Amino acid sequence: MCAIFILTALSGAAAPVEAAKEGLSGIMILSLPESGKLTLDGRELKPGQAVLAEDLSKIKYIPESRTEQYFSYVAAFGAFSWFSYTTDQNLKNALGHTAYIHDGIKDLSKIKPYAMRITANGIVHEGTYIFGAVSNSTSIAGLDFRRDNLESSSGNIDNGANTFAAYLQHEMRIYKGLNFTAGARLTAHEDFGTNLSPKVALMYSLKDINFRLTYSRGFRTPGLDELHYNYFSVNRGKPQISIGSKDLDPETSDYFSANAEYNTDFITISATAFINSVDDMIIKKNIKVDDAKRAELMALFPEMTADQAAKLEQYALYCNSDKGRVKGFNLNLSALVTRDLDFGVNYSWNYAKTKSAEGWALLERSVRNTVTLSSNYHHQWGIYALNVRLSGRLQSRTYYPGYENAPGYGVWNLNTTHSIKISEKFRIEPSLGVDNIFDRVDRRPDSSLRKYALYSPGRMIVVGLRLSFN
Repeated sequence: MCAIFILTALSGAAAPVEAAKEGLSGIMILSLPESGKLTLDGRELKPGQAVLAEDLSKIKYIPESRTEQYFSYVAAFGAFSWFSYTTDQNLKNALGHTAYIHDGIKDLSKIKPYAMRITANGIVHEGTYIFGAVSNSTSIAGLDFRRDNLESSSGNIDNGANTFAAYLQHEMRIYKGLNFTAGARLTAHEDFGTNLSPKVALMYSLKDINFRLTYSRGFRTPGLDELHYNYFSVNRGKPQISIGSKDLDPETSDYFSANAEYNTDFITISATAFINSVDDMIIKKNIKVDDAKRAELMALFPEMTADQAAKLEQYALYCNSDKGRVKGFNLNLSALVTRDLDFGVNYSWNYAKTKSAEGWALLERSVRNTVTLSSNYHHQWGIYALNVRLSGRLQSRTYYPGYENAPGYGVWNLNTTHSIKISEKFRIEPSLGVDNIFDRVDRRPDSSLRKYALYSPGRMIVVGLRLSFN
């Protein structure tokens, strides 16, 4: 027997520890299982009760009998996640599904981005999202359609492509503590045909420790820029040209990884080793320019002056290499220091190379060592809430075959967000921060063979103001 209850996102509670700046605040218990009960820190939960995001992992389901061992839940936030509960019942009775579309049009102005940091399967995903849902469902299926367009005045480019995909994944328990996951993705591209990409994973759980083995087959069609983009620019006085190729083939890859993770309510430690072997890897090949080629490029890019063309020593052409290989490992630590303060650090080591007719070479723009650190503090005093985020990125040199490698750097940012609740439906949210606190700048003299990884102009004061109407 499976008892089901539904969770939705709160709009006015304190932001969670795992959220960067503004994120998922918490959940509201809307209904309870038909049998059994839910508890938080040993106390039974009631309908209408709010639970903060940092307390979600403490919720426990206690069945009435041993036959009721499982329940399903969904925690959602963002675009239209409120529909099931806010759409008027009389309107649903009269219009059916159209009632949701009516409310969707009316609520478009409510959609806003959420900055989130999510740890899943030992990997940290950090970005800005307009919708998110977390579920313990063992089967996932879906369809995806994407239309890509590329328009550019440089090179007179106007191209598009359609991609349709269907995917299915199922997880099953094959022994106590041992789970097996199998899935597949079918991709249909209007120019490159169809491809079926399988994925399998095995996970063994021992109390707070998880071990995972994963294999997946990858398929990537060339981007429109790699196919068609003829690009000319001048960077620090140097002319740069990139040219696409319509003869590119899709990349295919075989990815293997092994992961170990230790996870409690207060700390998560994970280590992942991986290797990814890529066939027909799409790369940029640097080609020397002679007088005949220089004249050809001047005709292709009439905006390039004669002086700029005279400085052009080589240009980049997209092409397929024979093979590519990326291997490395990631170490991640995230900790809940206090109820209001969390800390995270990630170290990544990568060794990426590609093979062509000239032999093996380091992959352009690859970085061997990267460390990211972040700490987030959030607290609320009555109508005022403060969020402080300190983050840093440190990396070793960036490799540019055929050019001078860009040196490593370390950049730190400090950002604060202040939320003042004026009324139930209106908040003022000023923000103040410092990007590149220690004024890190790449001050090397320019040259035709010099590449850069750090483009920051130096320390910057960032000020913002957001008016939030709920």
